[in-house]
Amino acid sequence: MAFETDNIEKIFHYSTEHKDDDEAKREKNNRRFETICRKLPEVMHVVYESKNGIIASIGIVNERYTQILSQEDIANAIKELQSFYKIISNHHIDIHTKASIISSFDFKEYRKLVNTCKFSGLKSVSRLTNMKTMSINYLHGKFDKKLYSEDLKLQSFFFNNLISKYKDMSIDNFYVYVLRYDLKTIKSRIPVIRTKK
Repeated sequence: MAFETDNIEKIFHYSTEHKDDDEAKREKNNRRFETICRKLPEVMHVVYESKNGIIASIGIVNERYTQILSQEDIANAIKELQSFYKIISNHHIDIHTKASIISSFDFKEYRKLVNTCKFSGLKSVSRLTNMKTMSINYLHGKFDKKLYSEDLKLQSFFFNNLISKYKDMSIDNFYVYVLRYDLKTIKSRIPVIRTKK
């Protein structure tokens, strides 16, 4: 079953961005589309070939992946993310044990799906990589316990939020959800103004 273009439009609408005002929301949303244009040649190929807009093109590519992905693989990927979240957010697991688990953790099931969809530059994977580095440094006494603990709280919040967005994920919308909630946006660059001396 195709994921309706109207639903994709709602998911990507600037009003869903977490910013204080409409201008900031629109700017963030435009950066998200800029990211899609730069990182997803598959979507851009459909834009040029079909002469559709970016939302409709995302829908076309999403529909292709509904034929390739399996619901079981998606369920396994979600369970994997949930397991990771339970570890980093559990107050009964001591911080040293958490660091040991994180340093050896890999999103095997989730990576398998995002690699199938040719995704790169995901927030979740980037955060896990950073957490592994911090965990190894913490285990070797190179990172402060308080700072490490504070970072775990931030990461816990991120993964809880991501999982809450993914609660309705299925083969029909997997591609769209990852694009919207996990693809890193390209930060707007402040132009460097050089003055002649």
